[in-house]
Amino acid sequence: MIEKKNRKRVFAIVISILWVIVLLALSILTLAERWLISSYGLLSADKIIYHINAPLEGANMDVAWKFILLYLLPGMLMLSTIVFLVVLFRKKKNISICIVTASSFAILLVFILSMIDLEKRTGLISYVASEITGVENVDENTELIQREYHDVSEVSLEFPKKKRNLIYIYLESMEMTWADEKNGGTFEKNVIPELTVLGEEYEDFSGEYEGLNGAYSLPCTDWTMAGMFAQSSGMPLKMPLENIDMDTGLFPSLRTMGDILADEGYRQVLFLGSDAEFGGREVFYTTHGFFEMHDYDYAVRKGWIPSDYCVWWGYEDQKLFEFAKEDLNELASGNQPFHFVMLTADTHSEDGYVCEQCRDDFGDNQYANVYACSDRQVSDFVKWCTEQEFWENTTMVICGDHKTMDSDFCKDISSDYQRKTYTVIINGQAKNKKKDIKREYSTLDLFPTTLAAMGVKISDNQLGIGVNLYSGEPTIIEKYGLEECKKALNKRSPFMTSLAGRSESDVDSLIDNSSARLLFTENEGKLGICMADFGDLNPTYIDEIYVEVRDIRTDEVQRMDFHLDTENRPNINWCELMTDYSVEEKKYLEVTGYIAYDGREAKKKAEVIGENE
Repeated sequence: MIEKKNRKRVFAIVISILWVIVLLALSILTLAERWLISSYGLLSADKIIYHINAPLEGANMDVAWKFILLYLLPGMLMLSTIVFLVVLFRKKKNISICIVTASSFAILLVFILSMIDLEKRTGLISYVASEITGVENVDENTELIQREYHDVSEVSLEFPKKKRNLIYIYLESMEMTWADEKNGGTFEKNVIPELTVLGEEYEDFSGEYEGLNGAYSLPCTDWTMAGMFAQSSGMPLKMPLENIDMDTGLFPSLRTMGDILADEGYRQVLFLGSDAEFGGREVFYTTHGFFEMHDYDYAVRKGWIPSDYCVWWGYEDQKLFEFAKEDLNELASGNQPFHFVMLTADTHSEDGYVCEQCRDDFGDNQYANVYACSDRQVSDFVKWCTEQEFWENTTMVICGDHKTMDSDFCKDISSDYQRKTYTVIINGQAKNKKKDIKREYSTLDLFPTTLAAMGVKISDNQLGIGVNLYSGEPTIIEKYGLEECKKALNKRSPFMTSLAGRSESDVDSLIDNSSARLLFTENEGKLGICMADFGDLNPTYIDEIYVEVRDIRTDEVQRMDFHLDTENRPNINWCELMTDYSVEEKKYLEVTGYIAYDGREAKKKAEVIGENE
């Protein structure tokens, strides 16, 4: 009898624990949904899926604290109160059962309503269901992305003899919407007058239209990493649910702006005041062009900011623009053309970061004041660039990475108004064949358009699904209409899924066809061994490099490992180690080099032995 009571008690405890866990899970999911919707009005299934898999290191903790203080803590307090009441009235079964039933029903109902709202706003549930089941798959022969895709590796790109530098500035959440109505915006007083002047003076493909003309931010291009990806590759950032591995890079088979310019001998830098790892930015830029990461940690190492200094996402734009001048002067002093990619952050939602330079031109509208401050800082920076020696041979692109996600800043804007990212190309070298026509284009088109602005001749004026706007060729928006393009890019894309991964055979071929070679070096009579010329192998993915040295006098085989500096690995183009052998003993040695790459067992043998030239 006692044993039976004990079993019942254990069963009751287990059921109670499971009940609390289920309520806890439902509550957290409900609270997270409410927080997402209230904080980020513009959400999509693709964005949510991407950020679940992307690195979160370096995120702005203000966002997390808002969730904890305004949603999680009150929710946990409510749940704790329910559990406390159940325990308190445990001996009064009728009351206890009523509390359990009512609270469970209420939380379940709120959860269901929240999920319905999430599906209505983002399509996340149907997206996941279609990815898992394959339902609503599209015919590969009619899929817009596949139909319009132009493989960069199959397009002829002819650079000018004197290659131009490129400064590409991504302005966080910057829209042409913030201009006044006379200039194509929606505000009574222009929030971005300096950027408006730049748009009028330089190229934004507005034709004879007197206002600004920006780029549409289509689905899967409408968050920071997606915007940077789109403008660098001409492709939407549609990551499949299956086989997402951020460590292997974003779409390694695609050739992007970084890949193209790396092959042309450019030195490339990603410059930002936050942690480059956040959101997959470091992964993308180190695997597509071997960019140097000049981020928050870099600023600390350079002594630009103290190691304990941290505001907003790292350090503010006021400092970013000043540090960028030092970086650009250093780049310009070298003998390589440079590609300088810069990302601002002060205008990030919600409400932006108020720095020392911000004024109260718009009263208590903090976000407008921050945008106006950014407007002035960008203008001053452009003016500084135009006064430098490198400017004559430099093209600059300034573009919003996406539309703002602030939940209330745009609440009064008419639904008929088409919001676009701010866009301008300065000091471009191409001639606009439709200079009188206002173009309808997206940020996808900026990839080939930027190359054309640098004086690059593109054989068919299309890269990815983007079009060179200077050429006059119709963009996908001009061909199919804005709504059809949105609909197409929101659909599942088997073609993008096929591009997302890299097969084992691809990796094997990459390793086998690399040009890595072994050379002997000498230092104070000692024999060294150098591994050089990695070719298309991305140093970020090199797991190890070693040699096997066989002494033919003793038949002894010794393994020697090269040291890989993980911090500077993206810049590796050769590795060297010193041996215990003298230079005279070289004739007795047989050396074979090995490279393990991308977690693969396949290794590249580099058996060519020669003198270091």
